[in-house]
Amino acid sequence: MKKYKTESCTQYTQGDITVCATTSAWRKHCEIEKKYAMVFIGSAYDQISRGFAAEILRQFRRTEAIHNELGKATK
Repeated sequence: MKKYKTESCTQYTQGDITVCATTSAWRKHCEIEKKYAMVFIGSAYDQISRGFAAEILRQFRRTEAIHNELGKATK
């Protein structure tokens, strides 16, 4: 999982899936009241709930942990 921070959001990417969590300063500037995350799969995107975004990030971490364990086992 790769993590990128910008002024407007934090992006979490694994493969072709990206989850963006917007910052409170950006939401205030754009007058957005609800806290949504955005999910990007390929070129498609949509708003998702914070809970669903958290589940996606947990799966990213699980996948990364499994990948690291398999990498250690082959060395």
